[in-house]
Amino acid sequence: MVWAIVRRTELPDETGVIILSAENNSLLARSGLQSKDVIRSAGEKPVKDVKQLIDTYQALNWTGHMPLTVIVTSNC
Repeated sequence: MVWAIVRRTELPDETGVIILSAENNSLLARSGLQSKDVIRSAGEKPVKDVKQLIDTYQALNWTGHMPLTVIVTSNC
């Protein structure tokens, strides 16, 4: 799984984490996420960078789910 900070001018700002790759049958793909989608929040908290996303994931992992807000750019 590879992540990078969003740097795309067509997005509202530079906040979020872009999915560079979502391999078939990976957790990302099974969750419906695709390459180029942008994760803007996780667990109802804004995600500004990869560290925040990982910290939120680790804090919520025991619950079995993590609500996300995603901008879908893979269909553009």
